[in-house]
Parts: sequence; structure tokens; C-alpha cells
Amino acid sequence: AAEFEVEEEQEIVGLAAAVAMKPLYHSSTLVAVLNPNSRLMDEAIRRCRGMGENAIYLVSVTEWPGLFSGAEHRPSPDQVTALNEMARMAGEKGLFAIPIWIISDSAARALSEAARQLACNCVMLGVSQRSAIYHMLRGNVVHGLARRLPEGAVLITVG
Repeated sequence: AAEFEVEEEQEIVGLAAAVAMKPLYHSSTLVAVLNPNSRLMDEAIRRCRGMGENAIYLVSVTEWPGLFSGAEHRPSPDQVTALNEMARMAGEKGLFAIPIWIISDSAARALSEAARQLACNCVMLGVSQRSAIYHMLRGNVVHGLARRLPEGAVLITVG
């Protein structure tokens, strides 16, 4: 089981590696991944097909307030599972998925910076049906992301 987890994590790249891969696998669509979400993935696949693209960026962000605490950071097992499941869905429809993991003190800032560095003009994310208290305590990534996106980029929420 440990070998399987290592193999899964090796398929997930950092933002710098994804930027280096951009000439080979360019996409204008970045999908924020928190959990496996087939509705979100279906919409993202439709967009990529409509744009004539054969790749898609999948990004999962770990928010860590003590970013420079010296602790070793790795994607959680849930993030690995979600990225791999979303990549599998894309692969079944003929798209090459680039799963990316980022650690940041702000998910909104990390996603907007990823969109900027990857030259994506569309960021897609699922909207949860959780309570208003949950959103208040966690912060509202959608509003923060909308303020920080590069000029001309669109934010599409699915859910």
C-alpha cells in the first residue's frame, strides 16, 4: 500500500513543473479540486473540447497558516484521491490531466497565481452546499479568487 501511495503522489506535480510542461500540454482551463466532482469535471471537459484543447490543469491547494513552520508538507490522502479521480475522469474523455498540488496561506491567491503562471483564462470550481457558518469560518475562496484573477479571466462555479 505504501508503494501505491508513493506512485500516486509522484504523478502530482508542483506549479513550477506544470509551468515547465506548458509547451507540451497547454490548456486555458484550470479546475480547482477539493473532492472528486463529476459535474464539475463534465463541465470542464466540455469547455476544453469546445476550445479544441487536449489537456486540463487540476489544482488542489492546501491552506497552511504557518507556511514557514518547517514542517514537512505533503498532499493529504484525500487530495491525492481527488486529483487522481478527476484525472481519471478527464483521461476517459481523451484529455491529458496535469494534477498540481500547491501549499499556500491563501487558496484564492494560490489559484489566481496558478492561473496567471499557466496562462489560463478560465478557473472552474465546485460550489459546496455547506452552511453559511462554514463559509464564514473558512473564508470565501470564490470572492477572493474573483478579485485576484488576471484581467480577462473568467471564474465558473458549478454546483
